[in-house]
Amino acid sequence: MYFVCRWREESPFSKRVVTLPDVTVLDWFRRGWGCDDPEG
Repeated sequence: MYFVCRWREESPFSKRVVTLPDVTVLDWFRRGWGCDDPEG
């Protein structure tokens, strides 16, 4: 799964792409649901 975040302050085409190991957003949410530490 890819997460794309766009910023318009630097230029109209500024973006950051993060690759996550999960298949869907729901899987990503489930993986982090039981964690007490937000950094974990």
